[in-house]
Amino acid sequence: MKKPAALVQKFLSSGHLVTDSDNEKLKKSTLLLMAFPFAVAGLIWGMLYFFNGLYLSGYIPFCYGILSLLSILHFSVFKKFKVFRFLQIFLILLLPLFLQISLGGFIPSSGVVLWSIISPLGALAFYDVRQSLRWFVAYILIVGVAFLLNDYAAEKFKWDISEKFINALFMMNIIGVSVLIYIIQYYFVGKQFELKQIIAEKNKEITDSLNYAKRIQQSQMASEKYIEENLKRLQKK
Repeated sequence: MKKPAALVQKFLSSGHLVTDSDNEKLKKSTLLLMAFPFAVAGLIWGMLYFFNGLYLSGYIPFCYGILSLLSILHFSVFKKFKVFRFLQIFLILLLPLFLQISLGGFIPSSGVVLWSIISPLGALAFYDVRQSLRWFVAYILIVGVAFLLNDYAAEKFKWDISEKFINALFMMNIIGVSVLIYIIQYYFVGKQFELKQIIAEKNKEITDSLNYAKRIQQSQMASEKYIEENLKRLQKK
């Protein structure tokens, strides 16, 4: 029976191609590490809303969880990283806005739009700096839209949500976002450190090999010089 760590590693490497560089493998594994708990969180959030009678709001994170799991499966089978990357970052950006509106605004939703910050942070890790800036601008726009629609949402969706439930969701949102950001950074930074160590070791091996070859060459040159000097002495005799 395989150990849990081996199963996790197999899952994280399920989207790798034989032609991938170490950095590309790291990005793919990190995105899977982010996507799976995010999908599970969506399912839990959805069931939590269902349990409290908020069926419309519950469908949004629940459907996200299903879509996210399907995209993970698609990526694991077909290895289409660009499609997987875009879907994950786009869904994470957009769905918290819809959820917040459906719950009646910032306060009733416990500021759930905060989850959208994962999108530009993910883009920073999985795209490049320039493209991540675009996703960050999109995040700012999303928060702005949430603010503009706040009064409309409060009038349109008047749910009987207890203050205790709202406060509990505030705690869950803050902890959830913080934990995900930390896990992503911990894994990504840790793996980058490992890659740097591997590169440093390889560079040391190359340097040692070059120095060894240089010493052999110098030894051969010294031997040739010694032989040449002896030949000259013999010729003089």
